[in-house]
Amino acid sequence: MGGRPAVSFEPPRILGWFTRKGTELHLRIACTLLLALPLFACSSAEDRAAKARIFSPEDPPKVLLAAAEKLEPGKAAKDSKVLDRILSISADEARARIGPHVQSTTVEFRWVRDAEDDDGSDREVKLAEDRYVALGAANDFHVRIENDERQGMEWVKIDGVSYARSRYARFRERRRDRGSSEHVVASAYATLEAFNELVHGGMVLTPAGEETFEGRRAIKYELSLGPLRKIETSKALPPVEYPKGGPDLDTALRLAALEEGRPSAVTGTLTLDQETGVPLAADLRATVKVPAGTIALQAPTEAKGTDGPSEDESPADTDERAADGAPSGTAAAEQDEAAAEVAEKPSATGTSEVERLRHGAELELSVRLLLSGIGKDPGLRIPEHIEDAPRPPGVVATLRAYGLEEQKAPAETPSEPEDEE
Repeated sequence: MGGRPAVSFEPPRILGWFTRKGTELHLRIACTLLLALPLFACSSAEDRAAKARIFSPEDPPKVLLAAAEKLEPGKAAKDSKVLDRILSISADEARARIGPHVQSTTVEFRWVRDAEDDDGSDREVKLAEDRYVALGAANDFHVRIENDERQGMEWVKIDGVSYARSRYARFRERRRDRGSSEHVVASAYATLEAFNELVHGGMVLTPAGEETFEGRRAIKYELSLGPLRKIETSKALPPVEYPKGGPDLDTALRLAALEEGRPSAVTGTLTLDQETGVPLAADLRATVKVPAGTIALQAPTEAKGTDGPSEDESPADTDERAADGAPSGTAAAEQDEAAAEVAEKPSATGTSEVERLRHGAELELSVRLLLSGIGKDPGLRIPEHIEDAPRPPGVVATLRAYGLEEQKAPAETPSEPEDEE
């Protein structure tokens, strides 16, 4: 019988030729792969480490890490670092520690100058301010600040949307928040931290027993004046950059009061939660004296002439000015002369700008703080408000949306030509 031809399983000739002639090439490839294996292994380990970092769970927020820290309020009288840490508890951290609550604060201050000014202005300035901070679930809050000068503001944030108004205005929706709400609630809640900074930490705590505050165990302390010290803080802030001519007069006065003021009396009581360290109540009073002194005001001037040293300035003085970052030579002389003219220039009241700073002052400050509704829903609600409608594109469309459409000038009536004689 005729059948199909047998299939040959012999390799093709070209493959056999490659097998015979390519032995040396195979050896080279094998050696190269063996040498490259460690490199591939290292790259693979790096890739695995990178994937582990990318797909690892995110770190918890800093406020939760701070709230997880164990505080010991019983050591606040002996350890100043514990006291500073407790007084710096933020609104978000307090909410994470004890749940929703309401903080009500009344701050009163009274400034008194040591002597009358030549202009006959008031020697006394006083103000009372009420602060209401209600912290709800998640990041919801309600802040209201009012003073006895009929000024104030109110801010509500619910479900990530802010609503704000001045004291007598209507609420407006603020969908473009840009972090303002966090700043508002943080500054309104930080009354005790500001008090600690104003007295430069000069407080001594004396245990006054334990008590029950809204069903929570609390430690009560009595405060008295203590030695000044540097306040321990975890805020790493860059130095403040002032304009070229230095801060304005009002800012210079405030900085002098904060830096040069020294407490002469501190009294009151402070109640801390025994479990979490959160301040539950406070009744604090302090007297801070700002000594008389002169604040140097630098007048910004433009350098004129050459930049070389003046006739009565030595090269050593020039190098010292350059090291301090100050202008040298003629520019420095002109700047010093202009600053002297500003210092001696009388104001509208007949008193020079520097003369008015030579009077000392005394600050009388009182703080009354109380927490309520701990662990209870404060019942935050969205207020009646004006919606934050998106702005129409273009300047003209925006003006029309706000009813500021440009009004056309009335057409001029043609005048009749004069009769010619």
